[in-house]
Amino acid sequence: MIDKQQVTQTDNERWLELLRECILHGMLFKAAMWDLALLSRQPLKISYRAVLEDLSRWAEREHNRIKATLRQNGYEFAGTQKQGSFYAVRFRERGYYREAVYSIEVLRAECQKLVDRWVEQRREGSR
Repeated sequence: MIDKQQVTQTDNERWLELLRECILHGMLFKAAMWDLALLSRQPLKISYRAVLEDLSRWAEREHNRIKATLRQNGYEFAGTQKQGSFYAVRFRERGYYREAVYSIEVLRAECQKLVDRWVEQRREGSR
């Protein structure tokens, strides 16, 4: 017999994972555009504009897709705040306000993994 508390805990963990994925994709699309702005000021032999724009668009689409899924299931962002080396995200879960706190260093590393995954998907798509 399945314990109802186990199911609820598993569901809660799944939604928190989706929340983290949404945050990561949101950070990535902003970081790609920030990097593009920085690179635009540098004299380069090759333009990386299209690559960074494509990465940013992909991350933004994923961010919006995940955010819509969260919203449909009663989760809504209420605000974010950088607190030293941590990133705090306030969200509403079925009417209750909650806060999730993430290490900025870990989020950056996970964003890099997203970039690696995006590159791999592009490689596989071109084969």
